[in-house]
Amino acid sequence: MSHKVALILSLMPMKPVKSGMQNTIFFLHKYLQQNKVICKFSSFENYNRIDPIINLKFKKQNYKIIEKAISLNKPDYIFVNTSKLLYLYKDLLLKINRKFKIILVGHDLYFFRKKYFKKINVIDKTPLINKEEIKVIKESDFIIDVSHEEKKYLLSKKIDSKKIVFTNTPVEVKKISKFSKKFDFVYLGSSWRQNILSLNYLYKNLILKLPHLKFLVLGMKKINGYADNVFFKPFKRNYLMSCSYGLAFVKFGSGRNVKIFDMMSLGIPVITNKRLQAYGLRKNSHYVFAKNVSDCLIKISKISKNKNLRKKISKNCYLWSSKNSNYQRAFEKLKKIL
Repeated sequence: MSHKVALILSLMPMKPVKSGMQNTIFFLHKYLQQNKVICKFSSFENYNRIDPIINLKFKKQNYKIIEKAISLNKPDYIFVNTSKLLYLYKDLLLKINRKFKIILVGHDLYFFRKKYFKKINVIDKTPLINKEEIKVIKESDFIIDVSHEEKKYLLSKKIDSKKIVFTNTPVEVKKISKFSKKFDFVYLGSSWRQNILSLNYLYKNLILKLPHLKFLVLGMKKINGYADNVFFKPFKRNYLMSCSYGLAFVKFGSGRNVKIFDMMSLGIPVITNKRLQAYGLRKNSHYVFAKNVSDCLIKISKISKNKNLRKKISKNCYLWSSKNSNYQRAFEKLKKIL
């Protein structure tokens, strides 16, 4: 019996993993290979630092690359990263007589991304209107990597619920190793504009008020002018284990908040302004919720003084991750597609 073949089309290279978008594709590729699916990969990187879909446009060269990959590999499945990439090459990927299934890797639908663009006064010169986005989703065979909010939105647009395969937020969960706690808090994020804006906001409104605590920023280029209690390091998983708590206060952006689930997978208690109850996560049991910066300062003081609360949250978020967000569990629902 011949193996199935999958072609992954992405807006970013698979490695090194520096963003949530890459995180999903990396673990998708790993999962497919582990399940005996032959994987082929093509990336069409957009080099702006705001968002990979900003000003993204049709290129004949990319069309030919995709066309050649389909001809040579004869894929059974094509995973397309973002609705905008799928829209640009819909004439090739969504042909009525196609011999492959199209699985859209949503990872922040354009409908939600454009709200972030508007908030930071950025104009996308190649916008994707709602009607066009919904049309390509309806013509796809399946869609994965969506949030609960996105799923609700898609259902309101009459997208067949059978097309939506909910895959949580895939991360890798390993046995926790004990490291010395060199830092109090870690802020995890790549150098995308939204992460820089959120960090700058946190620095001015929170970090400067906590000079006695050490903050580690992972995965982001150093920002000059920050105080001596802020340390910048390239992303390495071991660095995470040198931190007592995670800080995921998101002021700007439309991301899937992979950083939250990545920290939780290591048993790091996370303080965030994101409501996570839709995932089955409970406040003060799996994570700490802070509605604003002032509340965040209060919660930091509370959890820092309560070791039992920290231990409880650490244990619960790690166990939840093992059962729900570990990429092998998260992508298990793909078996009905494969």
